[in-house]
Amino acid sequence: MESGAASSFGLSNSLLQGITPKKDSLAKSVHPLEATERNYDDNVLQGKLDMISRTAGRGAALRLGMELKTTSSVGHFPVFSNRNYFSRDVILNRDSTMSFKDVLGQPENSERGVTLPHAILEKQFGLL
Repeated sequence: MESGAASSFGLSNSLLQGITPKKDSLAKSVHPLEATERNYDDNVLQGKLDMISRTAGRGAALRLGMELKTTSSVGHFPVFSNRNYFSRDVILNRDSTMSFKDVLGQPENSERGVTLPHAILEKQFGLL
């Protein structure tokens, strides 16, 4: 065996360097597709806006982008979560499909911490 840090087979000499835990090296390794899958919806939207820009002109893509930005920033009552954007779903043609996040996982459907909507609104507006 060589006297250096690693042998010709790529193994480290544990007598010289000590034992390194494999858990640390596994935590740092990330699959190459993880970043693209995390941003999948944004990537698809950018691709669609690019295609609209090429076929219908930049004005159509800018208008659609501004409509999406406007519908994403619409105010809501504090009783409901801001994850439920029906107008955004209409623009993206997702209003006719039913997905997991439409039914389950909404905070207002939780059984924990049930509070009355009127009490929350009165607290927000300073009436209590």
